[in-house]
Amino acid sequence: MSDLNTTELTSETKNIEGLLAEYQTLINSERSIPEITSEINHLSEQIEAYFRQLDTDESTALSASEQHEANDTLALEHHSEESNNSVPADTTSDQTDVKIFEKPDDKKETFNVHDQWDRLTRSYRKKRRKYYEERNKDQQENLKKRMALIESFKGLLKVEENITHTLKTFKGLQEEWYAAGPIPKNDYEMVWQTYRHHVENFYDYLDLNREFRDLDFKYNYDQKLRIINQAQHLLTLEDQNMAFKELQKLHKIWKEDIGPVAKEHREPLWQAFSEVTKTIHDKRQSFFVQREGEQIENLARKKAIIEAIAAIAEQNEASHKAWQKSVKRVQKLRDEFFDLGPVPKQENKSLWTEFKEVTKNYNQSKNIFFKDQKKQQMANLKAKKELIQLAEQHLESNDFAHSTPLMKKIQSDWRKIGPVPHRDSDKIWKRFKTACNAYFDKVHSKHKLESDAEQKALAKKKALLKSIEQNKASHYKKVEDLKSEVAQWNAAGKIPVKQTALEDKFFNCIKTHLTHLGQSEHEASLTSFNLKIEGYAAQGQDQLLQQQGQLVEQKIKELKTEINQLENNLGFFQNVAQDNPLVQEVHNNIAGYRNDLDLWQEKKEILRRL
Repeated sequence: MSDLNTTELTSETKNIEGLLAEYQTLINSERSIPEITSEINHLSEQIEAYFRQLDTDESTALSASEQHEANDTLALEHHSEESNNSVPADTTSDQTDVKIFEKPDDKKETFNVHDQWDRLTRSYRKKRRKYYEERNKDQQENLKKRMALIESFKGLLKVEENITHTLKTFKGLQEEWYAAGPIPKNDYEMVWQTYRHHVENFYDYLDLNREFRDLDFKYNYDQKLRIINQAQHLLTLEDQNMAFKELQKLHKIWKEDIGPVAKEHREPLWQAFSEVTKTIHDKRQSFFVQREGEQIENLARKKAIIEAIAAIAEQNEASHKAWQKSVKRVQKLRDEFFDLGPVPKQENKSLWTEFKEVTKNYNQSKNIFFKDQKKQQMANLKAKKELIQLAEQHLESNDFAHSTPLMKKIQSDWRKIGPVPHRDSDKIWKRFKTACNAYFDKVHSKHKLESDAEQKALAKKKALLKSIEQNKASHYKKVEDLKSEVAQWNAAGKIPVKQTALEDKFFNCIKTHLTHLGQSEHEASLTSFNLKIEGYAAQGQDQLLQQQGQLVEQKIKELKTEINQLENNLGFFQNVAQDNPLVQEVHNNIAGYRNDLDLWQEKKEILRRL
C-alpha cells in the first residue's frame, strides 16, 4: 500500500463514526425523502469508499500470506531480510495492514461498524419505501379526482341551462383541476391529453353562439311553460288571497328572472299566461262576492248568540249547580261568537256594543246570586272544620288498615264540599293538609322499612355491576358463565324503581360479553334482552315489564317513521343515478333502520310470549 493510501485510510477511519452519526441524523429528521436524498447519496459514497478501501487492504494482506507459506524457511527468511533492507516503506505498510485485520480488538471494531452501517441502510430503505408507497397512494387519489373532473368537463356539453351559469361551472371546474395534486407519471400524458381535448371541445362549443342562443331560448321557453303550469295549479287553491299573492310572484319571475324566447313563441306563451291570470282574478272577484254573503250570515248568527245570552240571563237560576251550568253555556256561546268570522264593516261597532251590554246584564245577575251564596259558604266552612277534627283524631292511630281508608274518605268528602269564604280558605286548607300529611308520613315511614330490602338489593347489584364491568373479555368462557351472573343479579331482589337504569347498565355489559363469546350484535341484543325480561317476570316486576313494552313500541314506531321518511325522500331522486353517493347513503340508512326494526320486533315477540 502506498503512503498516500495509508494516510487516506487513517483519515476515513477517524471520521467513519461521524459519517454514520450524520447519516443517522438525516434518517431521523422530519425532512422528506426528496429533501435528504442528495445528502444521503453523498454520505453513502464516502462510507462505501471507506469499506471498499478496507476490503482492498484485507485482500492484499491475504495474498502476501499465501506467498510466504509457499517458500521454504530459508528462502522466506532471506526474502524477509532482503525486503527489510531494500523497501522499508512497503514493509511498514504491510505490517500496518496486517495489524488492522489480525488484532482482535480492531477486527471487532470494524465488524461493529459494518453492522451499524447495515442497520442504517435498512432503516433508510424502509423509510424511503414507506414514503413512495404513501406518495403513490396520494397520486392515485389525485388521479381519481382528475378523472372525475374530466367527466364533469364532458358533462358541460350536455347540460341545457343558461350559458352564463355553464361558464361559471366551467371556471369552477378549472380551479378544482389546478388545485388537484400530482398523479402517477405513467398516467400523466394520457390524463393531460384527455383534459386538453375536452377543454378544447368546450371552447369550440362556446364559439357556436347561435346554437347557444337557441339553447338559451329553449331553456327560457321551458321555464315559462313551468310558470304557466304553476299558475294553472293556483286555480285549485281554495285560499284565493294566497293564490293571488303567488300569482304576483310568478309575474315577477316571468318579467325579471326569465330571459326571452324565440319570436314565434312569445305571443302564444304570454297569451296562455294571461288567460290563467284572468281566470285567477275572476275567481278572486267571485271570492269577495261570496265572502260578503258569509259576512252577512255571520252577522245573523252573532245576533242569535246575543239573543241566547239575554235569554239565559232572564232565567235567573235558583241553584249553585244551575248557575255553574249557566256559566259554561254562556262561555261556550262567547267562544262561538269570537270564533265566527267577520261581519260587514258597517255593522261591526253596533254589534259589539250589543254583545257587551248583554254579557254585562248576565254577569250582574250572576253576581247577585253568588253574593247570596256566602251563607252556603259558611255552612261549607263548618263542614270542613268537622272533617279536620276527624282527621286529627286519627293521627295517633297505628291501625293503618282501618284508618287509611277512613282518611282517604275524609279527603274525598273534603273535595265534595263547596267553597268557603275566601278569608278562611288558606287557613283551613293548611290545617287540613298538615293533618293528612302527618298521617300519611307515618304510613310512608312504614313503607320505608319495606324499602330497606330494596336498598340492600341495590347495594348488592351495584357490586355485581362493578364486578362485571371490571372483568375482562377473557374472564367468561361460555354463555352459561354469563347466565350465572344474571342468576346472581336476579337473586339479589328488587331495587327502587328510580334505580332501574342500573338494570340497563348491567344487561348492556352482558350484551358486550356475549359479543366477545362470538355472538353477533343482533344475537347478543336478543339474548341479553330475553334474560332481563325473564328476570323481571320471575320477580313479579310488572311495572318494569310494562315500561319495557312501552319502550319497544316507541322504538318500533320511530324506526318505521324514519324508514317511511327516507323512502319518501328517494322519490326526489327519480332522475338521479343509483350509484350517486347521496342515493347510496339513503339506501344504506334504510337498510340500517330495517335491521334495527327487525331487532325491536323480535324483542316485542319475546314480551308477547311472556
